[in-house]
Amino acid sequence: MSGHGRSSHKHAGDGRHSTNNLHPDPRSFLFVINELKVTKDDNYTEGDGWYNRIPRSNSCGYEGETPGRVMRYHNGRVTAASGYEWHRDDFNEPAWPAGGVLMYTSDGIPMYTEDGTPHYVAVYKQLSVFSCGPFLPIVVVNGDPLTADPSSPESLSRTPLQFHHPRDQEGISHAVHPESTMQYGLGERKYVAGANPSWMPGLVPAIYSNPYHPGPSNGLAGELPIILGLMAFSESKDVEGAVDRTFLGDGVHRGKWRDGQWHRTEPPRGYARSAEDDPRGFLITVLFDPENPDYSNEASLWSMEWNEVIVRESRR
Repeated sequence: MSGHGRSSHKHAGDGRHSTNNLHPDPRSFLFVINELKVTKDDNYTEGDGWYNRIPRSNSCGYEGETPGRVMRYHNGRVTAASGYEWHRDDFNEPAWPAGGVLMYTSDGIPMYTEDGTPHYVAVYKQLSVFSCGPFLPIVVVNGDPLTADPSSPESLSRTPLQFHHPRDQEGISHAVHPESTMQYGLGERKYVAGANPSWMPGLVPAIYSNPYHPGPSNGLAGELPIILGLMAFSESKDVEGAVDRTFLGDGVHRGKWRDGQWHRTEPPRGYARSAEDDPRGFLITVLFDPENPDYSNEASLWSMEWNEVIVRESRR
């Protein structure tokens, strides 16, 4: 591939997952968070049996998306990823085609493979995460609902956010959905593994607190798209460039996820405020970093999700 941006992404380190100058983490990945345009519906009784609005798991519930900026995680920091942009073709009834991240040269020219097709970045995982107001949990759709044909008998699973408590990682909460690749443990629960996480309620709503007097929390891991989706709710949807501000900062304040910690203590401002609001949701796509193939691959990202900690505890 072209060497665009390559010189600024030298990766060094011994593979340890601490994120400081003594032991830098060489792993990286790209991600993009698109806000989904939920179809406006004046029928407040449409939803579940308790009149809660719930997101559709197929294309008929959406008017498209607002594409986000492609970003790169490397060594505990998030930066804008130049030379990459999200692309999706127009609606093609009954659904949208799959989208992806295109690669561009330093001159802004799209790159092509040897057979002449556009050069897309390989996807690691893709999920959608929704807030549906105060009476429903965070909802996870396993995939991209814009691409789901409403007339097809096959549909994407739509489930509440849950947490797996791994047996050999005491106090660590894995954010999961039922189809996640979970290790040995207690199975899915609707509460976190440890007591008093520093990332609650700033990242995970307080309703997910463990009610059974466990030992202290030792961090949050699990599905990367779920965790990134939870982070995306940090700022109000009325704030311009809300998701960019969350991850990249605003020129004065730095991004909220850095050095393996979540730097926000107050509840997110971006949740749906009431059962009468449209559900608010994001499509989160995590991709391998083409500029770092040795440390951005299936094995390295899987280990980050299930063997280590993505958001560690911070002192208060």
